[in-house]
Amino acid sequence: MTDRIRSAPYDVLRTILKEARTKAGLEQSDVGAMVGKEQSYISRIERGGHYVEIVEFFRLATALKLDPAAVVKQMYDVYEEAE
Repeated sequence: MTDRIRSAPYDVLRTILKEARTKAGLEQSDVGAMVGKEQSYISRIERGGHYVEIVEFFRLATALKLDPAAVVKQMYDVYEEAE
């Protein structure tokens, strides 16, 4: 079974989240505070050490001003290519 955290679609998610954070000029601790988590939680997500549940994904996307549907579409496109 493929590890979801190390899959290509999940890599897309991690990249999008990190790029949105850095583009906004935010530190991991800033994003963590926005979603009620510690900096280490955001770090684990960005490194691929923590799986993001769907509700947490919505919180992160909202905090980073991302369109969740557009992010999922990018993930799905990579998933389709891998299949």
